[in-house]
Amino acid sequence: MVNVSMNTEKDILLKKLIYICQNGDQANNYIQLVNKIGNVDIAYNKGNTPLHIASYNNRIDMVHVLLMHGANPHRKNNNGESPIDIANKKKHTVFSSRIQNFLYIVKHENEIPFPENTAVIMNTGKFGYINSDLDIIIECIYDDARQFSQGLAGVKKNSKWGFIDIKGEIKLKFNFDVIIEDFRSNRSKVQINDKKHYINRNGEIITVKEEDPHFKYIPVDFRY
Repeated sequence: MVNVSMNTEKDILLKKLIYICQNGDQANNYIQLVNKIGNVDIAYNKGNTPLHIASYNNRIDMVHVLLMHGANPHRKNNNGESPIDIANKKKHTVFSSRIQNFLYIVKHENEIPFPENTAVIMNTGKFGYINSDLDIIIECIYDDARQFSQGLAGVKKNSKWGFIDIKGEIKLKFNFDVIIEDFRSNRSKVQINDKKHYINRNGEIITVKEEDPHFKYIPVDFRY
């Protein structure tokens, strides 16, 4: 457990951050402060961290930044309360839900956090998506899900994969057994039965011949 003495330059920055957590910051200076401080999971008065204080004051705009810089939503203060406990006690439902949504994020090694301002989440064994504000944008209704790439994301339902857009609309039917590669340069690599294919975002399978650098389009349409 790290406590704050308020003597060093970092402590002074943290004190400024605590003030913003209490009183607000229309200029969004807290983002620069957090970047300079680094890990913000530091105990202040009565064991409260910046996330505790932001929770008490319902600073929903600060949830994502604090969590992404190491704030622990389960950490207890001297009263045995976590930031989630405080948010629930104060009936700050949006603050509480954003923390919970952050905990639902599916994390994989070497993945970029929030590509295209979205993240995959899992709740009760189903997958969906949240935005960078930690609000749910696509409910957890899928059996599996991949990150968004070029505006499309692979999702699995009833043992088959398809693609949806950022609005949750199905763009390519659930006809794929495996998604091997997400969309890059407007094409994705998938498997249908035992065969692997490249597909474009218009729903056509593309055959690539090693001796021919050009793509040959096959008129197979997977769009709705």
